[in-house]
Amino acid sequence: MGIELDDPADVLSRFLFQQRHFKRAENRAVPEAFMPPTDLQLSTFLTTGMVAANIWDLGKEALTSHPQPRLYGRADLDVGAVQEQKLKALRDDNPDRHVSVVGWPTYSNGKDLIKIIAQELARSSRLTLLASPASK
Repeated sequence: MGIELDDPADVLSRFLFQQRHFKRAENRAVPEAFMPPTDLQLSTFLTTGMVAANIWDLGKEALTSHPQPRLYGRADLDVGAVQEQKLKALRDDNPDRHVSVVGWPTYSNGKDLIKIIAQELARSSRLTLLASPASK
């Protein structure tokens, strides 16, 4: 499944492919950006120590296989914020530097808890937007 990241200072980037996942005027990601898909594996990338240009290259590469047509920005958060929510960051490198955030409650019995966790992750994140969106 992957190698668990255990350094709380490691940085994960959640690429934002939808405008509704951030509030530009408030310079923040919104909880919906951190809601996991039905397989409960939230897609992020390990970007610790990377320069901004290389992080954006990673995001643009992720865009090529994403169903949405544009990359607007990213929300960065430390692995420590993931750990505080009793979640795990598992690096699988599929694609390169990919990390799945796992350990979520199920939607069938914990949707409200999932929303609370997403709120906390959004609150802990740092938003960086591209000057203009990248397109496929």
